[in-house]
Amino acid sequence: MAVGCKRVVADITPSILPAARHSPSGAFDLRVTATVETGSHVAALIARSAEKDGERIEGRELAVYEVRDGRIAAARFHPENIADDRAFWGEGRP
Repeated sequence: MAVGCKRVVADITPSILPAARHSPSGAFDLRVTATVETGSHVAALIARSAEKDGERIEGRELAVYEVRDGRIAAARFHPENIADDRAFWGEGRP
């Protein structure tokens, strides 16, 4: 099951990371650099970069997926520096 979990995560990670949905086409790069798997979860370390309005951001994110029946049942994302991410994407706290 672990190999299947790893494949599911590698295939779907670019489409579900929250910041990827806000980036113009072609301006966002994601790479799964490492994974740790259990029988029901996969933790993936993701290196990412994005460009927006002439600015560039790079960082890492830990994505933790729960996998059931070969599909991702739940996902949680933990960015390396949430303050930089919020500032870059214009999501400052009120």
